[in-house]
Amino acid sequence: MSKFLNKRLWNYFLIGLFLVCLLVFIKITEEVWSKESVIGYDQRFSNWIFSFRNANLNTFFKLVTDLADVKTIFALLGIVLLISIIYRKRIFPILMGTTVVVNFMIVEVVKLIIARPRPLVINALVLEDSFSFPSGHALIAITFYGMLILYLCLKLKSSFLKVITFLTGILLILAIGFSRIYLGVHWLSDVTASFLIGSCWLIFVSLLAINLEFLVKQINRFKWGNYLLKLLDVTHI
Repeated sequence: MSKFLNKRLWNYFLIGLFLVCLLVFIKITEEVWSKESVIGYDQRFSNWIFSFRNANLNTFFKLVTDLADVKTIFALLGIVLLISIIYRKRIFPILMGTTVVVNFMIVEVVKLIIARPRPLVINALVLEDSFSFPSGHALIAITFYGMLILYLCLKLKSSFLKVITFLTGILLILAIGFSRIYLGVHWLSDVTASFLIGSCWLIFVSLLAINLEFLVKQINRFKWGNYLLKLLDVTHI
């Protein structure tokens, strides 16, 4: 009974958190679209960050930002797929592949709709030629690396290793997002919006993981359900 109540409370908490993240994302998007006060905050924050620039930090954050580059992410995705084939896991690489593809699509569509110019090229330490809102690097960072963190935390048995993995992953994600502002190719609101919509995706995946047993039972009610579950090897994530 207590296990059921805990799961139920987690579901309510995650659904509430999902809605909060989504609503704040919509609010930021609305302000960026209407060019309201968020623009001034973005400019002041960027100017403050630029005041700390030096050669060593420039090199460091260029390396950090490359961790969410398209080539890096697809290389890591290939490694995940290879490991999954070796250990005969199917559902996780499918989720990871879906995560990467869906988020690249979200970024491109929203960029074209909002069509927000990037910060001035004179302040940029790297060159980008697409629109600014939202940050593709930040979105891929929180969804891709966030998925890895969730998976490892589910699989690791040591509480100490879980905490280390979680904290390391969070620092990496934040560093990638911050690097986009530091390098002068994104505004603070670009990165914040990406983290929010990325959090929505991670919460959705977490809800799937928590309710996997229930979902499997519901799918099994259909004639084709058992074949689908066997094909995907959906007994656990």
